[in-house]
Amino acid sequence: MTADLAQTTHRHDMSFEQQIPQVFDASPANTFEVIKAQYVSAGRWFEDPDFPPSPSLLPDSLKEENVAWRRPVEICQNPEFISKGMTRLDVVQGKLANCWVLAAIASLTNKSKLMNKVVPAAQSFSSNYAGIFLFRFWQYSDWVEVFVDDRLPTIDGHLVLTHSIQKNEFWSALLEKAYAKLNGSYAALHVGFPSEALRDFTSGIVETIPLKPAPATQSIWSIMKHCLNKGALICCGMPGFQGKQNEVGLFTGHAYSVIKVDQVHLNQTVHNLIRIRNPFGHGEYTGCWSDR
Repeated sequence: MTADLAQTTHRHDMSFEQQIPQVFDASPANTFEVIKAQYVSAGRWFEDPDFPPSPSLLPDSLKEENVAWRRPVEICQNPEFISKGMTRLDVVQGKLANCWVLAAIASLTNKSKLMNKVVPAAQSFSSNYAGIFLFRFWQYSDWVEVFVDDRLPTIDGHLVLTHSIQKNEFWSALLEKAYAKLNGSYAALHVGFPSEALRDFTSGIVETIPLKPAPATQSIWSIMKHCLNKGALICCGMPGFQGKQNEVGLFTGHAYSVIKVDQVHLNQTVHNLIRIRNPFGHGEYTGCWSDR
């Protein structure tokens, strides 16, 4: 299948592709720079023969939809790779059940040095733009580089998968595409465990702590407080049918990123609180200590 798709892509501009022999056959450290420089020099936009636009890459819910693959420069005016830094608000879930990935990314935005390792910041849609972007993931005890073209799935001109609250910012959408390429397709990101994504984005050792039964030696809150103070990234979730909302507005079968743990002293009582974020961006917590 890969060979057939690559040949289809090459037919669009066989003469230009023939000028770049074997650049897709190996992956030395400078492959990305070599390919980008050649496309910039030729005044062309990169089309990834290893991950071309196709309905087969999408989740089943989108395969029959009228999806158009467009570049950010075709979606909006003045697109930006990163606008005013990378924050958790730049990670909004689309029509794909990959909250396990997005919860990990949202947590990662709190670690700028590590974030810049995964998402090299010196990329843009203006200076030396060639429609190709680079990302890094931890695989098999080493950091690997993954580059993709910037054609993204849209419906009616709007991104249908991960996107930023800022409509002209695209680092999160392109990071999702690179991670999809690493895993074979967008559909391969449908449902998973945050522990897998945390490992792939950090190279760290991941530990999963079940809430039932609770750890005997210390409270979950104390464990989380200690880990966050040491620089750990934490995600959480509840078992159950995916997408079912409970009585206080939390979703079962859904991953959240832990933003902060803190204590509040009120009426001579100490309250241990945990702040979490829903990458889906819909629904509202209505339990104790909510806005209501």
